Amino acid sequence: MSKLVPAMSGSIPDMKALRDRCAAAGITALVGCPPGGAGKG
Repeated sequence: MSKLVPAMSGSIPDMKALRDRCAAAGITALVGCPPGGAGKG
């Protein structure tokens, strides 16, 4: 079982770029916003 570990914060374009770099390296990565995070209100 894999752990979900928050690793970085930034803009959506930054997070998408990070996700793409992780995918290229074979690392599974998710981009999201925690409950109560920016953009939720």
